[in-house]
Amino acid sequence: MIDILDTRQLFIEVNETLEERIAEFSFSISDISAKSWAEQIRTHFGINLSTQYSCPTPRQFYLYLKDRIEARGVFVQCFSNVPIETARGIAVYYNLLPIIGINAADRPPAKSFSIIHELVHIINRSSSMCNDMYNSFTSSNEEVFCNAVAGEVLVPEEALKIVLQPFRNRVLSVEIIEQIAKQFCVSKEVIIRRLLDITPAYISKIEYQTFADEFLRRIEQEKADAKQARAEGRAQMVYSSPSRDSVDKTSIALSRSFLYGYGDGVFSKQDIARYLGIAQRHVDKYLQEVASWNR
Repeated sequence: MIDILDTRQLFIEVNETLEERIAEFSFSISDISAKSWAEQIRTHFGINLSTQYSCPTPRQFYLYLKDRIEARGVFVQCFSNVPIETARGIAVYYNLLPIIGINAADRPPAKSFSIIHELVHIINRSSSMCNDMYNSFTSSNEEVFCNAVAGEVLVPEEALKIVLQPFRNRVLSVEIIEQIAKQFCVSKEVIIRRLLDITPAYISKIEYQTFADEFLRRIEQEKADAKQARAEGRAQMVYSSPSRDSVDKTSIALSRSFLYGYGDGVFSKQDIARYLGIAQRHVDKYLQEVASWNR
């Protein structure tokens, strides 16, 4: 948490150096309908469904969402070294530059859900720490509402019904759910929850739980297989990409400030490498990807 607060302060100081103004966050919603909230969020933050469909990977959609939210005065930054079970996301409200914190260890689809979930807290002018997202049936009323809005933003009911039309006379399988999740660039868990929550429900609560158990079983099996492979020396080498990781973790608004500051001679590659905690040789690739994110 301290790291995110420090990074937010760094962003404010960088903008002062570059003489860039930070807009006050003023967006509010008075409606009580989750669907209305979702529609207004999509409109205000410019989240376009056709762009969502065209994103090649869930990571690209996550970066797109982060960019759209930050364009309207919210600071989105990842935090590290916290178990997902402890916190998937946090919201810290300020009039100027409220914070959405996302667990860096989560998968891109889960990060996308967390961003919107925490955004609802921010719009409500509240702060929170959340670890119980779309699978919960017993959360507080506020958490249930945040989940409902996030689900409708990421997978609008009317869009989902259109996508489901070719499958009306078919029994839904894991493969079909994977196909739908891929189209929306979200997780399979979000899709089955939306199938349960739309009106009329497309699956029963029992069917939902059956799918959820199967997805959890597959995740646990993958973990067990990976552990066995490591024990037997069969594990594949995983090559990290410090530049890519830095783009994923760092506020896009802050990254753009580094890019512009570097172009204006305010920051050196050494400065940026120090801020990001990466080797200087990775800065070029980092800046190249940041440059590709033009609003």
